[in-house]
Amino acid sequence: MKKTLFSLVVLLVCYSSFSQKSIDSPDYGMSSIPGSLTKIELTPEATIIHFHIKFKPGSWISVPKESYIQDVNGGEKIFVTKTEGIPLGKRYTMPESGEVSYQLYFPKLSSTINKVDFGEANKGGSWSIYDIVINEQETSL
Repeated sequence: MKKTLFSLVVLLVCYSSFSQKSIDSPDYGMSSIPGSLTKIELTPEATIIHFHIKFKPGSWISVPKESYIQDVNGGEKIFVTKTEGIPLGKRYTMPESGEVSYQLYFPKLSSTINKVDFGEANKGGSWSIYDIVINEQETSL
């Protein structure tokens, strides 16, 4: 009996510690990025947004340290904590293919948030994506 209970507790702990939600090709509204938002991962520690950008080879792009996500209903901006695939706050020169995929990491979102906006806070221009669906809301007829 003790072994069964112990096994059940270990299984439950493992399941909850490795649980995450992954959204492939998420729905979103208006976007000013030259590419697409390809995936969102909601883990117990972070919200990870995947981008695929197509831009002129040899040109540069950057991810400002002030890049953020924010609940569409308002509230505080949640700022990027790290990146993968492109440096944070530095110029990145586009390869000959003119394509790059990268991820932006943000702190974990509240489970009550259903949609967010993404924005870059930089002088002279800004990429943004509005109404990114995090949780589908059930509609009643």
